[in-house]
Amino acid sequence: MQRRTFLRSVVAATGVATAGCSLDSRPDGTATPDPEQRTLDRVRLSHSSSDAKRVSLLITRDGSTVYWQTLELPSADGQRTRQSLTVEPPEYERARGVHHVYVRSLTDGVRNDIAIAELSTEECYLLNARVTTDSIGFSQSLNMERC
Repeated sequence: MQRRTFLRSVVAATGVATAGCSLDSRPDGTATPDPEQRTLDRVRLSHSSSDAKRVSLLITRDGSTVYWQTLELPSADGQRTRQSLTVEPPEYERARGVHHVYVRSLTDGVRNDIAIAELSTEECYLLNARVTTDSIGFSQSLNMERC
């Protein structure tokens, strides 16, 4: 068999073997949105420490910085309640694209980042970042009514 014929057959077989695999799907069988079509509605930073926290928040969309600020999270005043701060438009432009969020606690020296495509399978979402003394965790909530 000639080399070119072999390579064409491998490419054709690979295309057949992966047909239908390029789109993720939801449990109900509908396709998930393309990561480039997702909208970051807002980011909520929270903590439950009795001390205030200084946090750096960087949001990029399609590789460009859309928001970068150092923020003060108020103390919980000795209560066991969670304190939070929400960053949302107009502080940055709400638009579709591939988002990446970086959070660093300047108080505790911990940091974490997340590519939104790794977390969200919906078109519009709220990103929650929970700051503790030794980690930053992410979760997401749907926010379809706002987008």
